[in-house]
Amino acid sequence: ENKRAVAGSMKQTISQLEARNEETKKQAGAFVERRDKLTESLEETKNDIQSCEKELQAVQSAAQRTQARREEIDHELESINAKLRDVRDHRRKNREEEKLLQAISKLKSHFPGVQGRLVDLCRPTQKRFNLAVTVAAGKDMDAVVVDTTQTATECIDYLKKYRIGVATFIPLDNAFVPTPDSADRIRSSLQSDGRFRLAADVISCDDAIKRAVLYAVGNTVISDDLDGARELCFQRGGLRVKAVTIGGAVI
Repeated sequence: ENKRAVAGSMKQTISQLEARNEETKKQAGAFVERRDKLTESLEETKNDIQSCEKELQAVQSAAQRTQARREEIDHELESINAKLRDVRDHRRKNREEEKLLQAISKLKSHFPGVQGRLVDLCRPTQKRFNLAVTVAAGKDMDAVVVDTTQTATECIDYLKKYRIGVATFIPLDNAFVPTPDSADRIRSSLQSDGRFRLAADVISCDDAIKRAVLYAVGNTVISDDLDGARELCFQRGGLRVKAVTIGGAVI
């Protein structure tokens, strides 16, 4: 009986173990199934992430292209606006020029001493000096040359009275010009250096107008380049001059 009891107990133990083993298998199967589902979900998530990353890259590329195009359009608009401003400025200057020419024409018909605008009475001896001469003379290049201060006064009164316009005048009898000695001194110091010349020496005009030219440009020196202008103004002792380069820079 003792053996039977032991055998029964062992059978019971074996049954319990088998039941646990089955339960363990079920649990393992459930875990495997859960793992497979998680793995599948993880793969789907990875695919979603990759898809989102591609979409993000596409959106960023599109945004970069849009920004580049916007900058290009802004640049084109600025260029167009600049051209429009130039056109408007050119038209305004043309209107002012036409108005001034009409005023000068009226002045000439009333006052014999009116010679005309300086810009119309002189010209550079060479085309390459055009810009430098214009810069050297500045606003005086558009001034009206007259014979006397009295004529200038009468012209100003006439313009005011009839509201024709406004003009600047250079009276030949009272225009301040550099002394011949000062011009000769500068000319002498520059004669051995072909990079420099007096602006007045490269302007062609009638002798009667020469005083107006000297008034406008003074003893300004025209230099071939900026380095030469700087050397002339800052490194050559004893010379105090205004220098203008052929390119129009002023020192």
